[in-house]
Amino acid sequence: MSGYPKFYIINEPIEDFPLYGEFSHSEIWVEIETPNGIQTIKYSGNQSVASGFIVDDPKNPIYGNLIIVKIMQDSAITDTQKSNLDITEIYVLDTNRVNVLNQLNDTYQSLGQIKLPGTSTEWVDTNIGYDPLGPNSNSVTNTLLGSVGIDFRENLPHENGNLLNPEIDLYRFVASDIFIDSTSNDTYTIFDDGTSLTFYKVDGEDTLVMEQGAELEIRNVEETDGLGQPPLLSPGFR
Repeated sequence: MSGYPKFYIINEPIEDFPLYGEFSHSEIWVEIETPNGIQTIKYSGNQSVASGFIVDDPKNPIYGNLIIVKIMQDSAITDTQKSNLDITEIYVLDTNRVNVLNQLNDTYQSLGQIKLPGTSTEWVDTNIGYDPLGPNSNSVTNTLLGSVGIDFRENLPHENGNLLNPEIDLYRFVASDIFIDSTSNDTYTIFDDGTSLTFYKVDGEDTLVMEQGAELEIRNVEETDGLGQPPLLSPGFR
């Protein structure tokens, strides 16, 4: 079977606030071929407190740390998942698919200490305080895509996953303009999307490939304390 691995972005509405509008959580899903059939890898940013993961050094007393969960689903993406989560395929050249998956996974592994490695649900503690306004799950999606040269803002989910339907509005993906760094030597593509992006620097000698006209603010990771949340956000915000 050709055309694998296949890459997707998902949209999961979180909450609708009178003052802030509806927020969305994004994830990257990848379908892969295995001897046992098609399986799905899910990369998802989250907060450690609400998701029940214990971190050694929580930077945020309310939400804990930003973590990245990697789940192996023992099947292909279902039709119900596609319609409920607006799962939309991201175009990747056939000749690049394996390399993109390898780089995506390398970036995931470099973003922190891996917990429960090799299990169906492993995760990474980024040691960065989670903040509903960022860094958050959409920052993780933006970082993973940027590490393989894919622009989040040019690959938004479409309603019901159908490219003929409207895109989900970018404003709902709060903090999708943030990149998070690792301790490794990373390469990220910074696209010119008409807005200034933010890069939270951790360590390593990074390469930032800037499109002409792109704007980027570089901050030390200590500049986010995870306490910038707007009022009345529930503990389950991702």
